[in-house]
Amino acid sequence: MTTTLPRRFRDDVPPLHRPADDPVDVVCPACSGHATVRPWPDGGRRLSCRACAHVRDLPAGAPPCCRAVRLWLVTRCRGGELWALNERHLDLLERYVGAGLRERTAPGMSLVARLPAWIKAGRHRGDVLRGIARLRSMLDGPR
Repeated sequence: MTTTLPRRFRDDVPPLHRPADDPVDVVCPACSGHATVRPWPDGGRRLSCRACAHVRDLPAGAPPCCRAVRLWLVTRCRGGELWALNERHLDLLERYVGAGLRERTAPGMSLVARLPAWIKAGRHRGDVLRGIARLRSMLDGPR
């Protein structure tokens, strides 16, 4: 699938935007398959695996991607680790990295302002976009 990337990225995401409130793609601790951690009504989070139907409740106050589980969307890139929490986060990274012009309109430190310099560097754009494509393919198939 070929994605047309915008020429311009406008960083207007408020600094208090919490992508962690979205579901997080993780590795299932039972089968190493693709699992998801979602916010749960009691304030905690629930891990559920698509492959083996494993379910685990994570306590309230636990980080969104609890240290007991690993992120699913992780790959090596430019000697570093490129990762995304979920497809929405991956879309944001792809729009930012692929844009030739990046504008900051939101005050404070936004999500993309906190990215490592090697991801932001224009000279690494091709390598990082290939890494993003590898991560995107992980959403559709086995790891």
